[in-house]
Amino acid sequence: MRYFLVLLSLFTSVLFAQNVVIKGSSVLPGKQVRILIPKDYVSMQDSVFAGTITDFKGSFELRFQLEQPEFGQIAIGMNKTGLLLSPGASYILALTLNGENNTSYFDPQPLRLEIKNASDDGLQQQYEMVNFIYNAFVVKKFNLALRSGRTDYLDSLAVSVKNSIPSLSSPFLNDYNYWKLASVESPIRKLTPQQIFARFFEKRAVGYRNPEYMAMLEQYFGDYFLTTSKATNMDGFANACAEGMKPLLKYIAKDDLFSGDAQLRELVVLMHLNFNYYNPSFYSGTVDAVLEQFRKESPIREHRRIAGNILVARRHLMPGTPAPALNLFDINGKEKQLSETDKIRILVFVRNACEVCKKTITDLNDLVSKYGNTLEVIVIATSDVHKPTLGFLKQNGLNWQVFTSGEDMLVYEHYNIKVFPEIILLLPGQKIGMAPAPPVGESLEFHLNRLMKQIQK
Repeated sequence: MRYFLVLLSLFTSVLFAQNVVIKGSSVLPGKQVRILIPKDYVSMQDSVFAGTITDFKGSFELRFQLEQPEFGQIAIGMNKTGLLLSPGASYILALTLNGENNTSYFDPQPLRLEIKNASDDGLQQQYEMVNFIYNAFVVKKFNLALRSGRTDYLDSLAVSVKNSIPSLSSPFLNDYNYWKLASVESPIRKLTPQQIFARFFEKRAVGYRNPEYMAMLEQYFGDYFLTTSKATNMDGFANACAEGMKPLLKYIAKDDLFSGDAQLRELVVLMHLNFNYYNPSFYSGTVDAVLEQFRKESPIREHRRIAGNILVARRHLMPGTPAPALNLFDINGKEKQLSETDKIRILVFVRNACEVCKKTITDLNDLVSKYGNTLEVIVIATSDVHKPTLGFLKQNGLNWQVFTSGEDMLVYEHYNIKVFPEIILLLPGQKIGMAPAPPVGESLEFHLNRLMKQIQK
């Protein structure tokens, strides 16, 4: 019956997708704007729902369709901020750089979001209020309630939400609030996994698109079969995994907690497989093979999709796989393609106001001098630092190629660039050698030697 309801929900949601319109102003002219929404809350891969370019004033307009409320992000260039999006709603936004936020030296500044107008029946405002109340509770009372077992604080928390928001505007927000309360209730009441399962998860619809539901499920059961269950253990899980999907599910069903719920059992197994994809305790390639079986054979459509997303995410930038495309431009704005080479390429991603980037470049010069023509360094700079980077190389007597991706910030996402500087090693044939590579030093040299031997075989 549950499978039928899931399929019915998927079918009807397609019929009732509604338009969403976002008009915004920003302080970032000529930058890519995207709406990012997670494909699922296991792999945590993003889908790009819409995209455009800000005009010379930094303004933009986006139109796309949604089937249900979704937690998304607005990304302008490399800067992002969250927004709860509602089907059929229109938004007028103002986005500025949040210079007061204490980010790491390397991180891009988050965007500060101001909603000038929204036709979402107050969904965003209520969502922000719910989070404000829970955050205040965690800061002021959670530790005291945890130590003393003051469960009356939970009643006060629920009353605070009800008094601040007498009527939550949507079933989606009601569920979100329910799972926010559950996330603090479980540790304060000191519930066991069995009690948590019976109280919150058993005989309840799976909240695939509710991040609080998925976060709590992963927190308490994401490694349950390996660490907590008395009926299963790491060795048994790994051995069953080596035999395939069906033997693995049969092995997991030994635990009475999940024996009667095939849908939830499969979802938790997918969480285990995602988390343990690189775990050396599992036989090489077995996790990948089982995920392939889930992708093709699971009777639950959403699980087939999640398994496929996990595989894409985990295989991305793996050694030997094709490197993501590089759309590069020279100092004159002319597009350039990297030619074929038999050398190992060292891609160095740099940005402005980054002294560590400059030191990385000079340190790399010593390494290249040592290995000669077997290495080629290509510097990829953000557009605002292209010319200064060329000047810095010339000042240090370096003739390396320097490119920029222009305003195509997707290059940084495709290569998973999280900090600057970042080093990527490419093998001949435009294949990934190592991504990311370690900073310049003995470790980087070790991996370069390893890849050189691999090429020579």
